[in-house]
Amino acid sequence: MKILLIAPACGKWRHIGRQWFLNGRTFRFSLLSLLSVAAESPPDAEVRIVDEQIDEIPWDADVDLVGITCMTAVAPRAYEIARRFRDRRIPVVLGGMHPTLCPEEAIRKVDAIVVGEAEGVWRQVVADASDGQLKGIYRNELPPLTGLKRLPRHLLSAGKYATISAVQATRGCSHGCYFCAVAAFNRQTQRQRPVEEVIAEIKDLPSRGLVFVDDNLTAERDYA
Repeated sequence: MKILLIAPACGKWRHIGRQWFLNGRTFRFSLLSLLSVAAESPPDAEVRIVDEQIDEIPWDADVDLVGITCMTAVAPRAYEIARRFRDRRIPVVLGGMHPTLCPEEAIRKVDAIVVGEAEGVWRQVVADASDGQLKGIYRNELPPLTGLKRLPRHLLSAGKYATISAVQATRGCSHGCYFCAVAAFNRQTQRQRPVEEVIAEIKDLPSRGLVFVDDNLTAERDYA
């Protein structure tokens, strides 16, 4: 199974964003969402990650399945990307904030959507795609963040990012700000990884510098 994972760029930022540099690199951090999906893929799968903010999309790629991560701001572009691959009869799966919060709209544009997080359901998605039996909507609750798989950071275009050493110790936020998609997606909860697992990941990073990309790392002060 050949899997192509895509992070769409947003409108004009496909061009302007590439002009933001830090020491010759785009000021952008690694994509933990797609890295998590890649980590959940079967070990015999060939996985490629394309961040459109960094790289060009390989429209003619020989792949069996396309996965797209989608926030609302990039939904129009995500649908455009999906259409082009579906025109080639390649199944497309959409995941992320937008299909989770707007599933009725998203499912009309792709072959399947993941509502919630990829951990726990992605293997089934890949198996169903391999059998030509995608079910349409795959739902996942908010799983505990214990024993997460090692992220395959080697799949990223490392030299094009400010850093690929992004770490997430928590997901979600316990506050219920009405304007915030994080609260809606995570149901006003914050899940925390075991501290020892976070430390182990940090020790395994390819560089000494790192950045935490949590939604609200200090929401629970005792944990932080």
